[in-house]
Amino acid sequence: MNNNIETFLKGVVTDEVLGKIFISPFSILDYGIIPAILFRSSYIKAFSQDMRVSMYIAIVGFVSSLCIYQRNPPTVEERSELLAKAVQEYKDELVTRGQATSENA
Repeated sequence: MNNNIETFLKGVVTDEVLGKIFISPFSILDYGIIPAILFRSSYIKAFSQDMRVSMYIAIVGFVSSLCIYQRNPPTVEERSELLAKAVQEYKDELVTRGQATSENA
């Protein structure tokens, strides 16, 4: 947002005034009507761009939530059983690999 405001007001006000505006936007009223109108239009444009980006992010989040939706998701107990089974299979595989390496040595 600051970049947009800076590009709009770069030739109209000095760098010192820009610094004061970034600290307190209400100080633009002290420098006349033209800088105030330019500041207002730049602020509106920057806000519009921010809202557009936010809208796109919300759309992506909504579409991704539609893609990962499950009609009948597994319960916590079923997931725990599957995890315990996977851990046991992994341990059995490690034991089998260990025996195979000791036989080859």
